[in-house]
Amino acid sequence: MTPSHAPARLRLPIWLRRSLCVVGSGCAASGALWLWLHNFGQRDGEFGLEPHPWEHPDLVVHGTTGLLLLWLAGTLWFPHIRAGGRQRGLRATGLPMLVLFALPAGTAASLYYLGDETWRSWASLAHWIAGLGAIVWFPVHLFAGRRALSQGRARRHTH
Repeated sequence: MTPSHAPARLRLPIWLRRSLCVVGSGCAASGALWLWLHNFGQRDGEFGLEPHPWEHPDLVVHGTTGLLLLWLAGTLWFPHIRAGGRQRGLRATGLPMLVLFALPAGTAASLYYLGDETWRSWASLAHWIAGLGAIVWFPVHLFAGRRALSQGRARRHTH
């Protein structure tokens, strides 16, 4: 694969782009909502502070969309991630995006399975920091990819 043809291979099919945007937005919104509810939405109850009543249903939505997002990300491995890894200029945004996606996926498993509260608190902190980081970094990655696509097309049309 020549460098001028590589960016075209990185363009995702429309169904996958839309699915990633919809599911990713749902995961991001439910995660941010849970973070807000958990930290600022507690209510005074019969036995002191109690979680907000929407906290658990929102966590279910977040976990479900997270699993769907993980599945969709798996479909990116061969057509997108491996091809992008071969393009030196695209690694600058792709590698951080990969890390910012893998870290919440790994820490989610830790949050589910770890029993030790100290480890769980560290996993929780890493999970929401990386998740918020992914929300911020994704537009950077998207813009860089679109720019590479347009420059790739421009190169092909000039030769």
